[in-house]
Amino acid sequence: MVDEKSKVNLGRCIGCVNCVAICEVSAMKLVKREEEVVPPKNIMELYQQIMMKK
Repeated sequence: MVDEKSKVNLGRCIGCVNCVAICEVSAMKLVKREEEVVPPKNIMELYQQIMMKK
């Protein structure tokens, strides 16, 4: 919460839209990022991506 308003941590947002779907007052909307982030296909691909960043 910031100034009595909820704020999304954009660094952690995966674009699942759950926050938008459950917002009781329709105060949120989904905005497409400039850079598209594609999640890993499986756990091995996830671990490979993590290791590449190290």
